[in-house]
Amino acid sequence: MEKTKKGKNNFYIKFLLAVSVIIYFIFGFNHLTKFITSDEHYWVYDRVPQYWEAISNQKWKKTRVNDKPGITLAYVSGIGLLWDKTPRDHMIKDDTTLSAYHSERTEKLNLTFRLPILIFNGFFVLVLFWLIKKVTENDWIALLSSVLMLLSPILLGISQIVNPDSLLWGFSTASIFAFLAFIKTSTPPHQYEKNNDINISEQLHDKNKQHWCGGKRKFAILSSIFLGLALLTKYVAAILFPFLFLVILFYFLLTLSDQIGNTEKSKKKILELSVAYFAIVVGYLVVFSLLMPAVFIRSKYLWTGTIGYEGLGNIFWIVAGLNFFLIMDCEIFEGKVAKFLLKNLKFLKNILPRIFYIFLIVLTLFVLVNWISGN
Repeated sequence: MEKTKKGKNNFYIKFLLAVSVIIYFIFGFNHLTKFITSDEHYWVYDRVPQYWEAISNQKWKKTRVNDKPGITLAYVSGIGLLWDKTPRDHMIKDDTTLSAYHSERTEKLNLTFRLPILIFNGFFVLVLFWLIKKVTENDWIALLSSVLMLLSPILLGISQIVNPDSLLWGFSTASIFAFLAFIKTSTPPHQYEKNNDINISEQLHDKNKQHWCGGKRKFAILSSIFLGLALLTKYVAAILFPFLFLVILFYFLLTLSDQIGNTEKSKKKILELSVAYFAIVVGYLVVFSLLMPAVFIRSKYLWTGTIGYEGLGNIFWIVAGLNFFLIMDCEIFEGKVAKFLLKNLKFLKNILPRIFYIFLIVLTLFVLVNWISGN
């Protein structure tokens, strides 16, 4: 009976998700070619073709096509170059007083470079559905979240233009949920080996275990890859670097504050996730470097485009220092400092979630009032 009910639920969820994707494409295809936005021509005419010309000619420095940098657009929207190899020919004349275009090519050009983004985002929501399901362990929550993303007028509108923002929301969201899934599937403190003589490094590298650095390897890898892609889309994604560290600290507070009586188990948990965090950071730097080889010509691009973006450099050193301190505390002081902090901050366990929920409610009310007032 339960198996039949579960089968029906799976059918309904898949059906509703499929319907939502279809509705997304119906609205997405509507007037997809009928409008022009201000900055698209920079990407279509110059930046996307420049990236692939630089790759083809091995002129690695030119793979940094913009300071955003918008590299992922070259991979998604750049599919259009298979059908239109010379998009700049769409422009007949361009000077300070007048720009003229082949108007008969406008709609075809829009379709060629916008359609890949629309299709990519539509199906990428399925990846988000899977990740949200892993985090919440609830198909219906994952479905509702996916439907709201698919049918959001703002996200749908963004997915119709050739702009880094059209891909940023998807990659950054995927990175966050993959990271949460990584923590969610990590080994709970009470499941660690009871034999405290076992070296922690041996447990981390035990090939017979499904877990790696406190969580399933695939989620750590996915979080790292998606974070790298988010940064390759738009540098503002660098804010996720300190955000993910705060997620770990919040997790420690909610989970390990009840384990303070067992220093060994708490120590292993903190050590694993702290090491994993550094591994994820290294992973996304590798992804960033491989897809924008300009960093090998000018290493400055790697710093300013990732952890050193717009004043985040100081925050990086603070976060890296705190994470390194957690590791050293576990290795040298047996996690006693972390235990002391968790014990004295335990009262925040019930306060912080309430503050978070109140913040969400206030934010939602603000949006509703702003919408009703017509501002």
